[in-house]
Amino acid sequence: MAIYYLAFLALALSCGEIWLWFQTVRDRSATYFEGGYTLNHMSPDRDLGFRLTSGPRRTQSIKRSRNGSLIYDVLYNIDDHGLRRNPQEAVVQKVFFF
Repeated sequence: MAIYYLAFLALALSCGEIWLWFQTVRDRSATYFEGGYTLNHMSPDRDLGFRLTSGPRRTQSIKRSRNGSLIYDVLYNIDDHGLRRNPQEAVVQKVFFF
């Protein structure tokens, strides 16, 4: 009797996995990216796989749905080492988390 429960469990998990995969594919085709983030933003790295391309630059990433509504619009500042710079003037108070 236990073998039937295990077979049903495997079938239910497989159906759930297939459903999630179809949802991901459908959501991926419902949106698209704009801006410089999609062009030469990442470069291959032997140790990490990929990393941010070094060099001072400003990059914008925009994600929109297929009907044109804005999902997000972000501006990144990259320094000489390929790291994101944080604006220092935006910090008004420091917060410490324990």
